[in-house]
Amino acid sequence: GFGNHNVKALVGYSQIGNTQTFLQAYRERFYNNDIGSIGQGANDGTKSNSGNDAVYGLRSFFWRVNYDYNGKYLLEANARYDGSSKFTGAKQYSVFPSFSGGWRISKENFWQGIEHAVNDLKVRCPWGTTGNHSVDLYSYYAALTASGYNFGGAAVQGYRQNTLANTNLGWESTTQLDIGLDAAFLNKRLNLTVDYYRKVTNDILLNLDIPATVGLKASPQNAGAVENKGWEFSASYRGKANEAGLKYNLGGNLSINRNEVIDLKGTGPYIVGSDIDPRYIIKKGLPINTLWGYKTDGL
Repeated sequence: GFGNHNVKALVGYSQIGNTQTFLQAYRERFYNNDIGSIGQGANDGTKSNSGNDAVYGLRSFFWRVNYDYNGKYLLEANARYDGSSKFTGAKQYSVFPSFSGGWRISKENFWQGIEHAVNDLKVRCPWGTTGNHSVDLYSYYAALTASGYNFGGAAVQGYRQNTLANTNLGWESTTQLDIGLDAAFLNKRLNLTVDYYRKVTNDILLNLDIPATVGLKASPQNAGAVENKGWEFSASYRGKANEAGLKYNLGGNLSINRNEVIDLKGTGPYIVGSDIDPRYIIKKGLPINTLWGYKTDGL
């Protein structure tokens, strides 16, 4: 810091690597329970085995700068540059920035006459974007699965593609704007916080239907957007019950949220469930996973 100016900065790098190896084998009818060798079970059609291997990673560069002037004007800027092995090509890396500003009004000179009534008052406005890569491994890759068949009376091992690859698969992103107010009263014993927020998730990773004539299962794609917006209120009061020093703290909060699917790339609606289980619908204009069915007067 220098004078009334204070600056802090952070630069970082992170890399996560994962290697998975899975092997499973099954046999029945061992001689007794003390025999642990898998090969001592019955050597017939009841035996089975399976296994898989996978590798994936996440590489991130990030930085942050904080600035405040006399504790009165507050600024923060962040950015991440994330790359995931679950994507490929130009979609593998993406930038996610965020910014935040705050103004402690109660530190201004014009506030001195009313600070006894409102002890502290601060307004803030953060905005930012975050990424999500929660999708199955190798979804962008035209992988093959083993499939045996009969050729000339002999069993032959073959391979076939069973899922339509999507090389354009990319990051799902969530952008949020928040406008908040923090206030303190009664010698800072009563604290009040009010927030309005709007959060939009774009390029949601979904498995949308494709024509059955393709002959392959659908792969994930960046299709759809969901909006969440609303208000959040919270208040707390710290007090002293008696002269012996017994203290108490009372608090409460209220949230008002509206959720809505705002885009499905012209597809849908998507209804899941059955006659004996709850049915849910994903449709533009409705909250995501809305209960779906006939309205009744009850049972």
